[in-house]
Amino acid sequence: MTVQNFAPKQHRYSLEEVRDALNANAKSVLQHLFPAGRIISGEFCIGDITGTKGKSLRFNLDKCEGKDFAAGTTFGDMLDVWKEAKGLDWPEAIQTAAEYMGIKASNVSSTAPADEEDEDLYIPRRDGKMVGKWVYHDAAGNEWGIEYRFDNPHEPGKKDHTPWDCAKQIWKMPEGPRPLYRLPELLKDTSPVIVTEGPKKAQALSELGFNATSPIGGSNAPAKSDWDIFKGGRSAIIWPDNDEAGAKFAENVKNLITKIGGRVEVLAPPKDKPSKWDAYDAIHHDKWSADKVKEFLSTHMETPGINILNWHVGKAYLGEPAKRKWLVQDLFPQGKAMLYAAPGGAGKSFKMLELAYMVACGQTYKDFLGHTVSQKGAAVIFTAEDDQEEVHHRLKSIDPDGRYESGKIPLYVIPLPSLDGPLTIARKGPEGVEATQAWRDICNAIAYISDIKMVVFDPLQTFISIDSNDASEGQFVCGLLGWLATNTGATVIATHHMSKRKEYTSPAEARDAIRGSTSWVDGLRLSYAMWPVPGRKNAEILKKLGRKPIPGIVFNGAVVKCNGPSDLSVRTLIRNMDTGILEDMTQKVKEIYNAKDADISEPLIEAIKKAAAEGNPFTKTKTSGIYTRKKELPGYMHGLGRDQLQDAVQQLIDAGQIVKCAIDGGQAMWLDVPGGALHLNQN
Repeated sequence: MTVQNFAPKQHRYSLEEVRDALNANAKSVLQHLFPAGRIISGEFCIGDITGTKGKSLRFNLDKCEGKDFAAGTTFGDMLDVWKEAKGLDWPEAIQTAAEYMGIKASNVSSTAPADEEDEDLYIPRRDGKMVGKWVYHDAAGNEWGIEYRFDNPHEPGKKDHTPWDCAKQIWKMPEGPRPLYRLPELLKDTSPVIVTEGPKKAQALSELGFNATSPIGGSNAPAKSDWDIFKGGRSAIIWPDNDEAGAKFAENVKNLITKIGGRVEVLAPPKDKPSKWDAYDAIHHDKWSADKVKEFLSTHMETPGINILNWHVGKAYLGEPAKRKWLVQDLFPQGKAMLYAAPGGAGKSFKMLELAYMVACGQTYKDFLGHTVSQKGAAVIFTAEDDQEEVHHRLKSIDPDGRYESGKIPLYVIPLPSLDGPLTIARKGPEGVEATQAWRDICNAIAYISDIKMVVFDPLQTFISIDSNDASEGQFVCGLLGWLATNTGATVIATHHMSKRKEYTSPAEARDAIRGSTSWVDGLRLSYAMWPVPGRKNAEILKKLGRKPIPGIVFNGAVVKCNGPSDLSVRTLIRNMDTGILEDMTQKVKEIYNAKDADISEPLIEAIKKAAAEGNPFTKTKTSGIYTRKKELPGYMHGLGRDQLQDAVQQLIDAGQIVKCAIDGGQAMWLDVPGGALHLNQN
């Protein structure tokens, strides 16, 4: 079929000239099309494109643009409006608009197609035979642009590629990032994508059942296309043309995709193929079947290998190393994969939700396990044990005011029991352990979350269908988690179970109790473990803190393995029975155990002075005695015995640092400091 040529007899008017004439008279054009319309606050308003009364469809008279807020449709100019309001195709719209503006039809660069079959081939102001048409769509499936290919009538054998802006209906490459060819199909089918140099080749592959695409604009413009579908590890197979330009195209696309975390393989054209040979030639000229293409894909991958010379220490490690980044300062590194282990029911899930909330809120002023939260950004938790209701209760415990309900906190918690159940990210396949489609979907979804800082899989065992006691299989999963961390910059945390035993006495014993192969500990950057304090010690700590001795609520926690610097100190965590949160009580526990050997004179003097000034002084013994009222002393003194406290008071009296005072002529038994309010006012 031939495209209609536009050869005016007198003056040659372009589509743009007709459009400009309409735009220059926007108000009168709209009043002509929509008699029931009216101007409100400088905008022309009408109910819809059919002309019903209302104000859902509004036009900016200065920009000549319109939007139907009810239907969600937009109009780029007055010619666009003219076409839709009158229900015409483009040739008829151009001609009728020209006639309305007083432009003679014979002078318009437009004539109607010869028949209806040619209507979709109608292209204004283009000569020659059209030999190709490829429509590019945005992610929502809307037509974004069209790449046309014409025979050049003036230079036989030469092809002209011409872009069309579907939104503006003009001969021009649309502005902004360019979608890849067949983008909606690529989003539905997340299998590896074959990338070609041109949509003609991609279309040929897709017709054989392959997932294929191409950037618009030729071999020199791939950087102008949007390659984000390859974020998160999606695989691309580049099939270049067999020439120098094809090799350059492959290198450029490879760099663009690997830069955002995609995986890339480049096909090497067979040595017996002619110059410029490509995928279209293989299918249409060489008559390759789908099986033949599959064979080619599996046998002609380029294997670049490692260039050892590029990694000379005098070349690859110059200057100062990058500053270490932390999710939790000096404890959990940023952008690494790690394990957080504890026996079932210890509270590791709740602890991860607490940390994720702090990261999402940017609560960098708060402590987590004795360290400052260092990052602010998005956090994602996949929980396979807690349903939506339980997550909701826990969020309320962490944030009683419900600030997360504002929608401004980038925290995403996916409760799998409330959805379709567990997701399997790795399983045994015919050739060994393999990543699943669910894993690829997760990686692709996370890639679209901006400023991601933390990803949690809770607990890891429910996400894998492998032998967790097999070192090689465990190492494979650790590799997946490490890859996700490296390519997103997020700290990826897998919670994991520990075996239940009578008691743990050290971080080393806790490390040995982590279930499965040692690969779970060795294969990740860091492992943190929480373990229960033995029963008698649990009761002792709670008693010294003045709390009810509830069994199984005191835990120790520590880094049990790390590749790099990290705080290895042991923390003491105690469950808050009101909220369920494990609270870090390390400092208070240290204080009560160190109090026996510490000099308590100064804090004791301050407490006695304060009580006297407030009109409720201590005595050494009896009802108001220092031991009876020890709960009013600093917390670390609560575990001190009667004799120790009373002896300390007597020593201060003997040293003249505390005095006994009388009230209302009574016995001198009330304690104060020399010159204190009670001492000066005693009778």
